[in-house]
Amino acid sequence: MPKPSTLVCLSSCFLIISLILFRWSTIKSVFKDLNVSASFQNEQIDTHEEISQGADDLCDLAEIVSKNGFDEVQKDIEELALDRSAIKVEVQNGSGGMGAACIAAKVLEDKGYPQISTRNATSFSYETSVIRVKDEEDSDKLAEMILEDFNDQYAFTIEKTLAPASLFDAVVIIGLE
Repeated sequence: MPKPSTLVCLSSCFLIISLILFRWSTIKSVFKDLNVSASFQNEQIDTHEEISQGADDLCDLAEIVSKNGFDEVQKDIEELALDRSAIKVEVQNGSGGMGAACIAAKVLEDKGYPQISTRNATSFSYETSVIRVKDEEDSDKLAEMILEDFNDQYAFTIEKTLAPASLFDAVVIIGLE
């Protein structure tokens, strides 16, 4: 009779494999976005040690998923597809408060966005803060990532109104709140 820890590992591995197969299209698209190519068909595992290591890796993955939940792990994988260091953000002061754009820009800079510009908005009458993104495929993911990076410091609305020709991937306007 196998040890209980082995049974837990095997059942977790079965669960992970089932979830992966169920969500394969999502996982495949994430890896495609990351330009990761898998050549599993051409590779063969030759030794028992490699098989054992693969099983250990699956058990580690199963443990992570069982602790954090599949949706949370999937979200982490999808966030990897968006590289903060490549995202250009403009932060605008729409409240008139002294340094509002600079304070918000510092939050994003601390989260890993190195390409940030700040300026005043066209008016200081924004009641709430706004995240504007282009109407493109990954714009929802980008807006949600920025929203989460602010960690509820502002009450945002999200708009897909940024011009396609904009130099920025997102414009954040800090409102009065």
